[in-house]
Amino acid sequence: IELPYDAFDEAMRFAARVRRRVFESVGLTVSAGVASGKMIAKIASDSCKPDGLLGIPFGDEATFLAPLPVGRLWGIGPKTQAKISRYGIATIGDVAALDEAALHELFGSWGEQVGDLARGVDRRRVDPERETKSISSEETFEYDVRDEKPMIDALREQTRDVVRKLEREALYAQTVGVKIKLRDFTT
Repeated sequence: IELPYDAFDEAMRFAARVRRRVFESVGLTVSAGVASGKMIAKIASDSCKPDGLLGIPFGDEATFLAPLPVGRLWGIGPKTQAKISRYGIATIGDVAALDEAALHELFGSWGEQVGDLARGVDRRRVDPERETKSISSEETFEYDVRDEKPMIDALREQTRDVVRKLEREALYAQTVGVKIKLRDFTT
């Protein structure tokens, strides 16, 4: 999607207003990313946590993505990352530099899309009405927690919360995961 600069500037102002309103309303900080595609905006948001706003101007997507680890690319999980690392591919820029034949050899029919994403081209649309794929509950502690009792209490409450959501949607869980974010924001 090609937008004029003033649209990007307006998107940045909108994101700043949302962040400010959330903080004023509930006292929580929010990180936000603004970009031409949803993958890049998500990576930008993740990059400026815990309390930031990062905009990637139109045309700068590939430059922003290039030095990042290949695992940050949408759809590249640990198994694919291990496979492609044998070919010396470590960064998103390494993927972006591959020609069509190499992309197809490494990623099969998905190669063209992976190449586009690595170059900052994300044609996927944001669909607010899409089917729910996951149900979750998160707790952010105000301070670092070293005692396991508050963590177990929070985990129990989150479990109850997820069960209520599943029941409300008449869904069953296939996979249950626990995510713990450390002080340095590794997950």
